[in-house]
Amino acid sequence: MSERSSSAPPATTRRRPAEAPRSARRGRLAALALALALLGACHGDDGPTTSGLSVGASVGESASASAGESESAGSESEGEGRPRIFGGERPVELQLPAAFDEGRSYPLVLVLHAFGSTPAEEIELLDLAGIDADPGVFVLAPEGLPATDGRLAWNACPACCGDTESDDVAYLGGVVDEVVAAWPIDPAQVFAVGRSNGHFMAYRLACDRADRFTAIAGLAGAATSVDGSGCAPASPVSTLHIHGDADGVIRYEGGWYDAPYPGAVATTALWAEHDGCDVTFEDGGALDLVDALPGAETAISRAQGCPAGVDVELWTIAGGNHRPLLIPGTGARIVTWLMDHPRR
Repeated sequence: MSERSSSAPPATTRRRPAEAPRSARRGRLAALALALALLGACHGDDGPTTSGLSVGASVGESASASAGESESAGSESEGEGRPRIFGGERPVELQLPAAFDEGRSYPLVLVLHAFGSTPAEEIELLDLAGIDADPGVFVLAPEGLPATDGRLAWNACPACCGDTESDDVAYLGGVVDEVVAAWPIDPAQVFAVGRSNGHFMAYRLACDRADRFTAIAGLAGAATSVDGSGCAPASPVSTLHIHGDADGVIRYEGGWYDAPYPGAVATTALWAEHDGCDVTFEDGGALDLVDALPGAETAISRAQGCPAGVDVELWTIAGGNHRPLLIPGTGARIVTWLMDHPRR
């Protein structure tokens, strides 16, 4: 997102859970926090105007063939003959599970960056760098197209973000369909994870491609409309919504960015309705996701009365901003939540 804040009514005061003891991870996280703060100071709230990276660099590999190799050789995994590059004119490289076994099927996780950010930055911010090994999944981390100001964006909904007119549902859905056809992907475990504009885009995919995406998770986004209009998923899609109640960009209580968007509570209520759940939520306990905040700062709310195998959850980070520094292991926790919600 840009550095401007969205307008909304004042947030209600939220009680934070009691403080819990801290572990020895502060040093590492403090260094990473400083690095991300410097990055934000240079590029605005959600990253630089252009990526400067190859698509594959977002998951630790280059999407281009090395010197002396043919283009076709660079787009195949060694010894397999399967394609590794997908997306045509908008190429993205598929990251394989670290211990890939041809004899089994795997989940696929689509990672969607924020407005003005890059795939590599989102993988860092969402703590997803090691999910190819633990829990062991295929990863796709594509790029949106540049808006007029040059920042990468997804055309998710009127509220967020940028001014691109690309059909990103067709692009992302098509890329995922190609990957599922070419590799041993479990079709019951195709997931999307995004932050901010990428979270909005994950909700758009859940609306329009519920035939393909079985569960989504995201941080600091919102549903694609304030009243649920324009969204009619063909099947229930489990949703995990994570949001800081001190987010000044995409506000926890809802507001206006490029157009109105619902708050975190309203978003999860809309998806409870879409999924056939009750619009009543029960306390699901608390988690420690952010080292810089005291105690188990993240409160879990879970929709009641959902169909078997379906969940709609809201994880509220008390005091969390738009770019909370998540503790190590949070990304694997999110992906494990998704894997616990396959299509049944």
